[in-house]
Parts: sequence; C-alpha cells; structure tokens
Amino acid sequence: MSDELQSANQSAAPTESQAVPVETSAPVASETPTPESTTTSTTANEPSGIKVKFNHEERVIGLEEAPTWIQKGMNYDKLQERATQFEQQAKHLDRVAKFYGFEKAEEYLEALNKAEEEQRIKEEAAKLGVPEDFIRSELHPLKEKIQAFEQKEEELKLKELELEIGAEISRLRESNPDFDQYADKVFEMAKSKGYPLEHAFIIASHQDKVAKAAKEAESQTIRNLQQNAQSATGPLGADAPDQNSGYLALSPSERRALRERVKRGDV
Repeated sequence: MSDELQSANQSAAPTESQAVPVETSAPVASETPTPESTTTSTTANEPSGIKVKFNHEERVIGLEEAPTWIQKGMNYDKLQERATQFEQQAKHLDRVAKFYGFEKAEEYLEALNKAEEEQRIKEEAAKLGVPEDFIRSELHPLKEKIQAFEQKEEELKLKELELEIGAEISRLRESNPDFDQYADKVFEMAKSKGYPLEHAFIIASHQDKVAKAAKEAESQTIRNLQQNAQSATGPLGADAPDQNSGYLALSPSERRALRERVKRGDV
C-alpha cells in the first residue's frame, strides 16, 4: 500500500523538464485617441481666420486680409448709392435717346458729338469767311497733321532729354565713385528745385560731408577732454595754470567735480 502511494506522489510532482506557466499582467496601450488629442489635431488642421458666407458658400478669410475686406464692407453703402445714381442717370439718358428717335443711348451720344462738330465747323467758317466744306476738307485735316507732327516732335524732345540725362549721369558716376550714394537726393533736388544734376550732386555731397565732419569733430573734442581729464597735466589736469575765463575760472571744487564728470563720461 505504501508503495502505491509513493508512486502516485512521484507521478503527480512536476519534473525538472516540465515548464511551469507564469501568468503576467502587462498593461495594454489603448489605440483610441483621447478627446484632448482629437480636439488638438482637428484644430491644427482647420485654417485660421474668420468664417463668412459669400454667394451661399462658406469661406475663411485670413486674419491678414480681414482689414481690407472690412474696409470694403464699410464702403459698400457708398458704392451702392453711387451705383444706384448711375443706373438712374442711364435710364434718363435712354429716355432722352428714345425721345429723339434713337433706340440706344450710344447712338444718341454719337449723333450729339457729330452735331457739336458741325456747329464748330459753322462757327469757324463764319469766323474765317470761308465755306464750311473748306473747313472739313482742308483745314481740319491740316490741323490733325499739325497736331500729329507736334506730338511726334514732343516725343523726340523727350527722348533727346533722356539721352542727355543718361549721359550726364554716366559722366558723374565716372568722375565721382560715390555718386550712387547721393543719387536719391540729387534726383529729388533736380526735380523739386530745377537744379542741374552736377550742381545737385555738389550740394548733396557737401551737406553730407559737412555733417560727418561736424560729428567727427564733436567726437574728437569729447575724446580729448576725457584724455586730458585722466592725465596729470594738461588744460584739465590738476596742475593747470589759473586763468580768468573758461574752465580755469571755476573754483577748485567745481574743477574737481567737472573732472570727475568727464572721467565718468557724463560730459
């Protein structure tokens, strides 16, 4: 009996080669996005701007374009009022055209222009004492030719002037390497005051050089004062001789205070 119990216990016990399963609980990552992440991604994909409806369609106007469209909207009432006035004037013009037997206002305006031209011909013929046909056939064509000639002559003069200006600019650039530095001022003086380009360049460059020289002189004076104040001798030194005016007219305490101010850079 004891032998049977022992053999049963041996068969029930696990051997070394048998693997014992171990249960582990690892956290499973959820693939479902949280409401916060969904909202963020949706907001990031939406275009920034102001939503409006135009022609029954929803559009988004960028924030940079919004002021322009707002200004146009503020002017809409005035534009609508002017459009209404133009429409009423067009209707009145159509009525006048139909009253004089024209189907369209354009036909009426064309006839009106011809009538005014005939009236000018009559007045001019009466003034010169010549037939109206002479005005139409001879004088008007001659005037047109004269006008065309004058226009062409004016164009030629402008081209010649442009060439002269270009040549003068090239000459100034060759003789003055810094011309482009003052070009804007030169052209402004030539346009507003009628100066020749060369004179305008001399004035512009001289003004600039004088301003730079004055600034440099001021800076050099300040540097000299600082150097003199830091040295043992010199006009502002401790051993400077007494004088009756300027710096040396100050009292010793005032001189010391001034030297300290110069050393600190306050002056």
